[in-house]
Amino acid sequence: MESESASTNRSKTADSLDCIDIVTPLAENTCPGTSDAIPMERLNSSALEQNGGSQVKNNLWVQIESEPVIEYEMNSFVKVVKQRRLLQKLVYMFSVFSIILLTHSLLEATWLLPYYYSVSAPVLLFIRIIMYCNYKWQYFLLEFCYVGLVMLYMFIWALPYSPRFFAVVFSLSNGPLLWGMGIYQNSFVFHNIEKVTSVFIHFFPAILCFVIRWYPVQTSRKWYVPFLSRDWEMSLVWLVVIPVGCVGLHNCVYNVIVHMLLKPSEDHITSFKFFIARKESDMIVKAFNIFGTRWRIFVYNFLHVLVCGVSMFASLLWYNYFIAHCVFLSSMFTLTIYNGANYYMDVFSVRGFESVHRG
Repeated sequence: MESESASTNRSKTADSLDCIDIVTPLAENTCPGTSDAIPMERLNSSALEQNGGSQVKNNLWVQIESEPVIEYEMNSFVKVVKQRRLLQKLVYMFSVFSIILLTHSLLEATWLLPYYYSVSAPVLLFIRIIMYCNYKWQYFLLEFCYVGLVMLYMFIWALPYSPRFFAVVFSLSNGPLLWGMGIYQNSFVFHNIEKVTSVFIHFFPAILCFVIRWYPVQTSRKWYVPFLSRDWEMSLVWLVVIPVGCVGLHNCVYNVIVHMLLKPSEDHITSFKFFIARKESDMIVKAFNIFGTRWRIFVYNFLHVLVCGVSMFASLLWYNYFIAHCVFLSSMFTLTIYNGANYYMDVFSVRGFESVHRG
């Protein structure tokens, strides 16, 4: 009986050793059909003492020989994690310093903001292009938000003296770009470069237009040419009609390029796919499907232009009333901070740096 029992034990131990994955971390070493982990210490001591068969010794020899492989892979993994953690720390520092700089600029040195935008925008956009191409999100780069950024860049460097062009840029920056923060639920997550860039794209143009509109002399102090006068009055045409025309023109060109010529594959994400991927009970998805799935791309484009038009019509209020403009910008920034708090409390507290480990 004792010899049969010992033979059975040796067979079970050998089977267990054969199913060990020498590359997988020890905590994940389990045999198929079982949930019990097999620690290395137990294999090196009790298993060898109780079962002295040659197969056990050979398996242990394979494990000992493969320890340098495991150590190399673990060291490589730790190195990658450290690099990405360092990047997130740098992004966090950039975010905090940016808030400090923006606060100081708004209170004491508005002339800094055009320079800050001129340097930060190309750098952040370059990083975003690389990231989005890797994630297959590059069609987002054709959205109107980026057109608004380019138009603002054109204004401050090429046409800072043109009040009509500024009115168009002001309406776009305080309309579709700023409202996009709420629609896309932008959140100020200090260590996340993707979320920080989204906040910059949608919020900073409105801040720059704010100081140019209400503090043109102070903002022009160290610029190469003075900005326009604060007292210039704009009509409905330049604040609503022409900006809506810009959005409509972009919408037509975008649909021709993306949906007719390029026709992205299923694994590429566009804004349309982003919205329809939500739950069927979502209000936006219900609105897109109001005439059935066949017509939802047309409904999407119509609602896109409609919302942009409403947001730009509201820009009449922000352009003509200082207090209203201040309240609106403060409300949108508060929403972004609140979304960031939700991320840290509800998402980051559970997932932590899971995305870093996934690579």
